[in-house]
Amino acid sequence: VGSALRSGENGEYKIGLRSISAPVFTGGGTLKYVVSVLGMFRSVHSDEFAHAERAVVAAGQMLSAALGYQG
Repeated sequence: VGSALRSGENGEYKIGLRSISAPVFTGGGTLKYVVSVLGMFRSVHSDEFAHAERAVVAAGQMLSAALGYQG
């Protein structure tokens, strides 16, 4: 399970508005859901962004495991 980030194309909509998403898989390995966080982050290189990214990826992994995914 990885993550994807979108930064509103670095402020395309609002300066600093960025989102992080992670996939959620079913027991059969099908991508079924996505968990996301949208927030104001100074930079994708900031500590707060890295922390949020780890939390979103962990949430995606936990949800996938709860659905029976073992990948």
